[in-house]
Amino acid sequence: MFTEELKLELTLTAGSATTQVGCGDIERFQLSLHAWGFEAEVTFSTWPERGADGAFAALSALAPVTARLQISSARPPTPAPDPLIAEGLVIETSALEGTLESVTGRPLRRRELTIRFADAAQVLWRQHFPCELVADSGLGKVIERQLVQGITLEQKWSILATEHPLVCLGLGADPSGASFYDFLLWYTEAHGGAFSFDAQESAYSLAATKPKLGTPAALAALDVAGSRSVSPPRARHDLRLLDAQAAAPSTVLVTNDESVAGVRRDVLLRPPTALAFETAEATETARLLGDGPAAYLELELARYPGVNLSPGARVKTATTSGWSAKSWAANRSLRVFDLALSGRANASPGDESGLAARLFVVEGLAQLEEETDSAQRLPAYVTPTLECVAEARVVAAGGEEEDRRWQVSEDDRAGGQVYTLDVLLWNAKIVVPFQPDQQTGHLFFPAYKQSTVLVELGLHSARLARHLDWGPGVQLPQDGQGDHILLGFSETTETSIAHQYVDGAPELVVRRF
Repeated sequence: MFTEELKLELTLTAGSATTQVGCGDIERFQLSLHAWGFEAEVTFSTWPERGADGAFAALSALAPVTARLQISSARPPTPAPDPLIAEGLVIETSALEGTLESVTGRPLRRRELTIRFADAAQVLWRQHFPCELVADSGLGKVIERQLVQGITLEQKWSILATEHPLVCLGLGADPSGASFYDFLLWYTEAHGGAFSFDAQESAYSLAATKPKLGTPAALAALDVAGSRSVSPPRARHDLRLLDAQAAAPSTVLVTNDESVAGVRRDVLLRPPTALAFETAEATETARLLGDGPAAYLELELARYPGVNLSPGARVKTATTSGWSAKSWAANRSLRVFDLALSGRANASPGDESGLAARLFVVEGLAQLEEETDSAQRLPAYVTPTLECVAEARVVAAGGEEEDRRWQVSEDDRAGGQVYTLDVLLWNAKIVVPFQPDQQTGHLFFPAYKQSTVLVELGLHSARLARHLDWGPGVQLPQDGQGDHILLGFSETTETSIAHQYVDGAPELVVRRF
């Protein structure tokens, strides 16, 4: 804990209206900056007796309010570090009103307003549950469609451009309750990517590796009151990938040098192609054997730092900057991944109103990782199941529109023959495996043109689950309590096998048209 003269600037924007809150009226602040976003809370005073209270008016309305907090030292070194910036959407507001009890009418003298705000992605995308299906597309294009005002996302990850037969986000129907934000965090971690937030630019990136921001700066030991090294948990299991395909079942064992014998994680797969299994094997192996979270450094600040400590910033802890050669923290190239800063004004409300800077009692804690540490440190998230269902129509070429024709084609991506389905809700034509599914193998009744089916959808997969309608001319009158098999593709070329009751007596009719 330390006392420092800081310059704080708070700007509230609602539509085209902007309100500035002076540093002299800011009473308390809390700021938690992460590599993936931020949360902030600011308490400040307004003075209704002096005129219109624009901040209270903006925060009381129903329209979204953007808050921008900027923090810097009032007496920075040369060269001065970049100010800390956090710009996001207001989540919650509270107002404590103080009146003049001894004055007639008890006029309102002061309001103490507290706002909580966070980066736009976690505020908006945690409320975003899209159900979308596109065919022959990369996931990156689907992610682009989720961008809204206030969210800028740069894609630098080649996996997002990889074309898939389909991409389906069924988050609105996902039983897990996962939001689009949860999906994005899960996908990043599952595939070994990096989801990052640049607080200076208020922009996000999805990349294969963590970004490198700026030139490493020398962090002075005098900026630090205490340091602690932290070693996170390590994976102690091996990995087995099980290919459950009956034609060529296989097991692949991936050993972990740090595992305990007998402890393993089995991943059961039923991939459509050998390539799909190899891709899954590479992804899961990278998750296990890739660099897990290494030991990191926690620094308690002794003063406002003389270098940039925003997440993503790089620093060096050289002995020439005062670090003890015997300290674990010394002579390391580090990257900030978390910064927590909080403060309360050293004077009473109103005593310093109008000042551009004021004294704050401050607490600061920075967390830094080795610059080579590739492990992603993300917030907790809900793992999506990525399963949903929709109705579709079978597509087949040839014949008349009402003919019960069927058609399959070869698709290497699906590992064999496929139907084509038209999912009308999203106007998307997708392919599903040509399999007996609910029928036994000695019955061959393919799904015919224009029949309605239920299709089960995953992120990049689909399966014909059930048939939902009777074919034209198949259903018999209820009075006859009959059963009917109709073979052929049209009423002029079909064969009918019907068993029903006429005047209580069974009747079997085989008819060739």
